[in-house]
Order: sequence, then C-alpha cells, then structure tokens
Amino acid sequence: MRTKLGESLSTVQKYNTPLEQATTPSLEALQAYSLGFKAEDGGDIAAAMAFFKRATQIDPNFAMSYLLTAGDYEILGEAALAVENGQKAFALRNRVSALEKLIIEEEHAGSISGDLTEVRQICGLGARTYPRNFIFHEDLGETWNFLGQYESGLEEKREALRRQRTARQQAALLREHASGRDFDYAMALALTYAGDARQASALADGLGRRFPEDTLIQLNYLPTLRARFALVRANPQEALHFLEPAAPYEFGLPATGLYNWPNLYPVYVRGEAYLAAHRGGDAANEFQKILDHRGLVVNEPIGALAHLQLGRAYAMQGDAPKAGAAYQEFLTLWKDADSDIPILQQAKAECAKLR
Repeated sequence: MRTKLGESLSTVQKYNTPLEQATTPSLEALQAYSLGFKAEDGGDIAAAMAFFKRATQIDPNFAMSYLLTAGDYEILGEAALAVENGQKAFALRNRVSALEKLIIEEEHAGSISGDLTEVRQICGLGARTYPRNFIFHEDLGETWNFLGQYESGLEEKREALRRQRTARQQAALLREHASGRDFDYAMALALTYAGDARQASALADGLGRRFPEDTLIQLNYLPTLRARFALVRANPQEALHFLEPAAPYEFGLPATGLYNWPNLYPVYVRGEAYLAAHRGGDAANEFQKILDHRGLVVNEPIGALAHLQLGRAYAMQGDAPKAGAAYQEFLTLWKDADSDIPILQQAKAECAKLR
C-alpha cells in the first residue's frame, strides 16, 4: 500500500518496522501503556507510573514505556531512576519505529548525556523527516534557549505553534486525546473567550456530571465558567451571582496537574463582570488583587491583562492619570508582541483617547 501511494522502495525498507515491534506484541501491555497516558494527561503522575511499570513488567522490551517512566521519575526528582529507565529505553531503540527511535535518542541526548549538539542534530533530522510533527521544533526551541540563542529559539517555538494549527483546532485535538478535569476546563474557558459558548457549555456540563463531589470544580471551575456564560449573554449581575461560591477559595491552586495555570481566574472574571456593570471601583479592586499576587498567576496572560483591565476601570472612574499609567504598564509588557493582536490594538486605541 505504501508503495502504491508513491513511497519509494528505499524508504519502505528503511522504515519497515513491524507494528508489534514499534509498540508491543502484548495487548495487555498496550492497554496499561494507554491507561498511563490517560493518567498522565489528568496530572496523576503516580498512577501513570504504575501503569507504565505494569506495561514493562508484561513486556520487558517495551521501549516507549520505559521512556515515559523515565520522564515521570525526572518530574518527581528521582534522577537515578530516571536515568536507569532512560537507559533501558535507549538500549531498546532499535526495536521501535523510526519516529519513536528519534524521540528516544533525543531524550537520551538531552536528559542523560546532556549533549545539546546531538539534540540539535536529532531535532533537525526529526523536523525534516516528520514535517507535520511539532515536537522536534518545540524541543529545538528549548535547546536554542538553553544555549542563549533566543531569536533562534523563538523562531522554532513559532514554527511549533504553526504546526500545531492556532487555539480552536488545538482544543479539538486535546479533547480527542485527553479527558482530564483541568484540560476540559481549559478548553471550556478558552472557548468562551473565542465566542463558542455552545461547546464550552457542553464541556462545563460534562465536568459537573463527572465530578459532582469535586470541591475545586464545583467551587472554582464551574462558577467561573457560568459567570463567563452570563457575560456572553450580557448579564453581569448574573455573572457576579455565579461567582459568589468561589470567593472563599479563589486564591487556591485548583489544577491537579504539575502547572497551576488556572489560578485567580474567578477574580479576573469577577473584574470583567464589574466592568460590564459599570462599577469601575469594584473592578479595579479585583484586578489589583491579581497584580498583588503575581506569584500565583506566574506567566498566565491575565497577569499582563490585569494592567489593561485596571486601566479600563480607572478610565471608567474618570481617573485619567491612573488609567494612563496602567495602560502604559500593559503596553510596556507587550511591547514585543505581534502588532496585529486585537486586544493590543484595542489597548493602544483606548490609551490614545486618554491624552
């Protein structure tokens, strides 16, 4: 079939690894491996490791399962065990598919030998051989950053984003391959801002059904999503009502994964609701909370957008000096951003009107 589709005989022979070698001949091992992926997507590293270990117990030659076990050990700070499992994967690299072999060799060069020159070479080969795969561009971007070549790193990161195909398609892909609570919340929240309330509402309903006793979903994620739905319907008072249960917990760290990206979103959405209700003073208080807790929002967009929203709140109160200062803080933070980003264009136009 590959020859009929136009692939040359030489590449058919070169990449002719049988399926049972590329993955595993054991269905039970493959099932455990798949469950490990699912657990990892949900942020449960301990469960993921248990499944990956089970997979390698069933099939001691399951190279990719060793590789993912190594990655989880690295996350947990177990360097020796990470190296041990990484070496096992590397020793079995000739039993896997060509793509998996490149991934294993790259991980070995980057995480075990530390040879960044080799990482660059492998990523370059991977990017050329698998042009639709963004992973090699992503990792090459990180490697250039390690070496202080930030312009090259930025170029590779942008290429990785282009190959991932922008925010709605990524959300669809994520939904296909992951079902974790944090992923679904991320998709739903992004879709509300993208104007797709129907899909966002379906995701929110699913969260509510699947996690009826989950404190953080019931008192953080769902109130925030319901408030966003109310704002889409131009009903800020309803949005404020929905956010009331979140108030005692909104400074918490709700994500179960390794990176707590959702921090302070109830605060941000409440500020949006106050702006929509023309309550500039109350809105300013909410956005100032975010600026006062920058360690919680880390590099999330709302950390920068809070300056813009604070400027809008001050402008609503007629305080042009404070508004101008807040706008300038935002514009300074985003001085190197792409000039065609709509919210950046809006910020510049609004700031200009203050003069």
